[in-house]
Amino acid sequence: MSLDFVAIDFETANASRASACAVGVAVVEDGVVTAQDGWLIRPPGRAGGFDRRNIAIHGITAADCAAHGVSWADSERRLGRFTAGRVAVAHNAPFDRSVWAAANAEAGIATPTAPFCCTLDLARRAFPTLGRPLPDYKLHTVAAALDLPPFHHHDARDDAVTAALIVLELARRAHRDAMEELWPAGPKPPVGPLGAAAAERTVAQGSRTGILCGTASPARSPKSPGTAVRHSGQRPSEVRR
Repeated sequence: MSLDFVAIDFETANASRASACAVGVAVVEDGVVTAQDGWLIRPPGRAGGFDRRNIAIHGITAADCAAHGVSWADSERRLGRFTAGRVAVAHNAPFDRSVWAAANAEAGIATPTAPFCCTLDLARRAFPTLGRPLPDYKLHTVAAALDLPPFHHHDARDDAVTAALIVLELARRAHRDAMEELWPAGPKPPVGPLGAAAAERTVAQGSRTGILCGTASPARSPKSPGTAVRHSGQRPSEVRR
C-alpha cells in the first residue's frame, strides 16, 4: 500500500455528534494531493440547532446552511465516492468518524463509515522519535512544528488539507512511503462494490468536472477544485489552486 488516503474534517452545529454542518476532504494518491473539496451541510433530523459556542469557533450559521448546505444524504453519498477503496485519515479521527456515524444514524442511513487512521495518534508517536515532543498535539500546533504554512483553522477544507500535509511531511521525515509503515496496525483499504480502480476513476472524474463540489460558506472565499500537488511548503490556499 502506498500513501493513498482521503483526509476528512467535520465541523458541527452543536454538541451533538450528529450535527454535521460542514465537511472538507483532501484526496492523496501516491503521496500527492490530487483533489480536494468542501461544502456546507444541513444537519440531519433533530440535530440542526446551532449553538453560539460552535458558531464562534467556525463561523457557520443556520442561515448559511439553509441557503447553501447540502443534505446529509447527499453529503454521505459524496463522502462514499471520495473514500471508496481508500482509508480515511483525520486529526482526532474518533471524533470525525463518530460525526459521520451519528449523522448516518440520525438520517436513518445504514451505510458504514470509511475506516479511519488518526493523525493525532501519528503525531504523538512521531514527534518524540524526532526529538521534539510538543506541549500539545492540536492540529495547528503540529502544523506549526512541521513548518507547514498557516491555514484557516476550523475551515473544514483547510483543516482536511492540513491533516493530509501532516501525514505527508511526517512520512517524508521518517522516510516512510506507505500507510502500513505509518500505521502498522491500521485498517486496510476497503474494496467496495465499485472496486478500488473504479473508485479512483470516480474521484478523478469528480475533481476534473466539479460534480462532487459543494458551496463554501458565504463568509469565506469560494474554493475551486484542486489540482495535483506534492507538498513543498504550499499554503492550503495555494494547494487548492
